[in-house]
Amino acid sequence: MTLLEPAAAAIAGAVALPALAVLYLLKLRRRPVRVSSTLLWRESYQDLEANIPWRWVRPSWLFLLHAVLVGLLVLAIGRPSIGGSGSAASSTMVIIIDGSASMSALDGQQGPDDSSRFDEARRRALRVVDEAMRTGRGVRAGVISAAATARTLTPITWDRRLVRSAIESAEPTDQPLDLDAAMELAGAMLGGIGDPTAETPTPGQRPLVLVFSDGSSGGPGVRAPPGAEVRLERVGPSPATTGESPEPPPGRDNAGIVALSARRDAANPALVRLFAEFHNALGRPRTAAISVTFDGAERERRAVEIPASQGDSPGVLTATFEVSTRDEGVVGIELVGRDLLSADDRAWITIAAPRPPRILLVMPDPPAPGDESAAPDSDTPAWVIESILRELNPASIRSTPESAGDIAVGSAAGIFDLIVFDRVTPAIAPPVPSIVLGGGLPALGIVSPEPGEDTGERDAVLSWDRNHPLLRDVTLDAVYALPGSTLIEPDGRPAGVTSTDLARGASGPLISLVEAGGVRHVAVGFGLDRSNWGLQVGFTIFLANAVDFLTVRPEDEAGVGRRTADVIEAVVPSSVGTVVLLGPERIETPVPAVGTVSDLGRLVSLGRVRRAGVYAVSPASVTPRVFAVNLLDADETSLRTAEDLGWQASSRRERGGASSPIGREIGPHLLVAVLVLLMVEWLLYARHARGT
Repeated sequence: MTLLEPAAAAIAGAVALPALAVLYLLKLRRRPVRVSSTLLWRESYQDLEANIPWRWVRPSWLFLLHAVLVGLLVLAIGRPSIGGSGSAASSTMVIIIDGSASMSALDGQQGPDDSSRFDEARRRALRVVDEAMRTGRGVRAGVISAAATARTLTPITWDRRLVRSAIESAEPTDQPLDLDAAMELAGAMLGGIGDPTAETPTPGQRPLVLVFSDGSSGGPGVRAPPGAEVRLERVGPSPATTGESPEPPPGRDNAGIVALSARRDAANPALVRLFAEFHNALGRPRTAAISVTFDGAERERRAVEIPASQGDSPGVLTATFEVSTRDEGVVGIELVGRDLLSADDRAWITIAAPRPPRILLVMPDPPAPGDESAAPDSDTPAWVIESILRELNPASIRSTPESAGDIAVGSAAGIFDLIVFDRVTPAIAPPVPSIVLGGGLPALGIVSPEPGEDTGERDAVLSWDRNHPLLRDVTLDAVYALPGSTLIEPDGRPAGVTSTDLARGASGPLISLVEAGGVRHVAVGFGLDRSNWGLQVGFTIFLANAVDFLTVRPEDEAGVGRRTADVIEAVVPSSVGTVVLLGPERIETPVPAVGTVSDLGRLVSLGRVRRAGVYAVSPASVTPRVFAVNLLDADETSLRTAEDLGWQASSRRERGGASSPIGREIGPHLLVAVLVLLMVEWLLYARHARGT
């Protein structure tokens, strides 16, 4: 039991107890009494002796009853409290309510079946405030909501209704907990209250910080505010029940997504590969369905089994998923099913479309005026190739004749992403990826012979690598070329150059992939003027595959996903005054007048979002247009609980539980007991009076 006002009790006791003794020591004035016999004289004489001043009080039940009554009244004045977790009460409290994702787990105690840990924390915080501030004197309190950031819900105040309203306004989030930020805010709120240098602070003077949390985010790196006493009021299941038992406790029945990344395939840029990691906190394997979506439409559903957890180590499963798309959009993955925490069952990531390339097309020089040797359809291959390239929506396309090609090729690095040679053999190795149609790459050891006469013979494609991304969905069984279309690889190839034959005819390779210094090149031994390939749809598909294969950079096309702990930033044009995020919650952010300015606009911080999900950005001129925000936190998914914060000696560690840290005041109960004893005293006195 703790006295919240021991000084008042001491003063009351110092006054009441001596007063009671004095009342029993005072000499009473008796009226004269006549006795009928000397046998009664002795009893009357003894009665008179009892009233002699300063004589010891004779023991009696009535005196004992009066002493008990006075003692109970003295205790009631001292505001006794029982059930507290400390030895002395504090006159100043800071209540920190953990609003992190794990607090939304549906295993809260002292509530309905679907009560969350956060609901339990809020109920217990309200009970503490009611018990500590009910009398309206002696205790003041402030409230902090803690997650990835800490917010003051109300400063330290004596107003119990204001404190209750602040606690009731607290809301859970999908963010991890930064307890260090909460402690710094508590220290700033407390200010100079308490003496951090005092070894034995006066009871009621040392501020008290109450942390209503599951205790999973404590650690040696976090320190308590100077001069304050910190107590953890654990919510959720007890850690003692989370051991390696055959039947795992309810508090561990959770599985979630803790990591997600996406990247376009290096060989096939139209293929997006998802890499996901799942954790299982349950003590037995968990079978679940995984749903993969693109812009909300399901693309794949797969059943998986996540291994069982081993003690404090979760069961881990890594899986790869594929989505075929060339478009930009949002790829989502969902762990289908119901468990204790829903925030970690879904995750999203935004995928950008492949960056359009800048293309240089090198063609043969136009025929000189009056040159009758030029074929009448010599410009047809270039027209077909340029038309197909323009249909692929490149960032830019530039045509140049062969005579100026060497200069353009030599300076292509940083200006162009791809060079297409139409019936032109480059004299130097192109510094960027290239496609050579009807020529070779002599600088890289690939030579194309001089075109032969059309003798009526045809060199058909006999075999090709159907699995290679360049020839995906391409059919070559009806393609033929005139003689002299075979690529030749002479002896003495330069070091560091590798080649792969993709298609072969009767005389040798017709299409080859060449790599040198990390740069890829595709060589086709025949041009469209010496083959029927240009008339087939397969050539269009081949050219589109080649552009993707050679220009898409997987490292630049990785998916983008953010965590709820991250600060979201956007590039906002100078004409925009307010940015709005629309998703699980609506967030409006005024654009400040100052900030980092680029050519596209001003870099603006939009803060952190409280809920995981997909957020659209308004207006449309803001970049990016969509944000994918996820929890992705293994500590939150584990749903671990702790009995203390595991800190250094700078903060007191107290075991959490159902009891109030301030304790329950029993003063009203003592007053009821006083009334009952007064009735007993009256009955005893009446009985004694009747007997006399």
